[in-house]
Amino acid sequence: MAIEKLKFDDGTSYEGEVENGVFHGKGKFTNEYDAVYEGDFVKGKMTGKGKITYAATDFVYEGDFVDGKYHGKGKFTYGDGGMVEEGNWNNGKFIGDSPIDTDTPPETESGTKLLTTDEIENLLNDVNARNMEGYRKSAEQGDAEGQYEVALCYMNGNGVEKDCSKAIELLLKSTAQKYAPAMFYLGKCYEEGTGVEVNIAKALELYLKASEQNHEQSIIRLKENFANEPAVIEIVRKEFERYRQNAEQGNTYAQYALAICYYKGKGVKQDYAKAVEWALKAAEQDSSDAMMLLCDCYKYGHGVEKDETKSKEWEEKSEEKFKEFLADFGL
Repeated sequence: MAIEKLKFDDGTSYEGEVENGVFHGKGKFTNEYDAVYEGDFVKGKMTGKGKITYAATDFVYEGDFVDGKYHGKGKFTYGDGGMVEEGNWNNGKFIGDSPIDTDTPPETESGTKLLTTDEIENLLNDVNARNMEGYRKSAEQGDAEGQYEVALCYMNGNGVEKDCSKAIELLLKSTAQKYAPAMFYLGKCYEEGTGVEVNIAKALELYLKASEQNHEQSIIRLKENFANEPAVIEIVRKEFERYRQNAEQGNTYAQYALAICYYKGKGVKQDYAKAVEWALKAAEQDSSDAMMLLCDCYKYGHGVEKDETKSKEWEEKSEEKFKEFLADFGL
């Protein structure tokens, strides 16, 4: 998932995660009136936890969003020290005797009307359309990434009418230039029959080509859906060797990953004792994941004698370490 900073001529801007050409993940959107939304996006819409601040009046809503509307638990504050509505919200409206219609916030003293969540959603749709135009220009110049991005817009109907056939056409052009993300997405289309007839052999071929460029999503797809293919077995074996080399040099994540390889028999013969050995090394370097693996090992007697007390101890250590991790990010 890419992190992008986008600024537009009308004064709107977005900074955060983008997937398939749309806002998706954590992000911050500012409209031309300096109303700011900061929080979760799902497929271009404010969905999840977030906060909107209307700068002109200091109105603030913080809480749950669904499809760009206040929905769930939330708190709306009308200006600094002003009235507060806190509780359940449904489709943008406060449930109960709300004295102010929050679907249509009042105008500021200067007469500038604040944007409702629906209006902000419309702005986001406009941004998708502008993104589409930018990608289209680069695609017309033969840019592989631009071709890929426009293909996703056509495939998902972002900023343009959905058209799977045009999406496939552009994915083929981008793939011909060996652009790994396009190879992966086209492989998914062949695997799932989206815009083309199902062709598992073609999907495998495309995933393998993308994996040669270390495309992570392709490698994951191969391991999940084509684990018994000789080429995939070789990928997993090489991955195991990389983990082993890095683990021996003291890399914490590699030590944990190596423990998982031994625990699940990925790229090597299953060996619970080896899994415990490497999990202990990673746990000594504060890996909460390794601690949870040790919890399971003691719980089920994998590589060690079954011991519920030690299992619980490792579980508590893991939880404490994870809390420390969250605290480092102010969570």
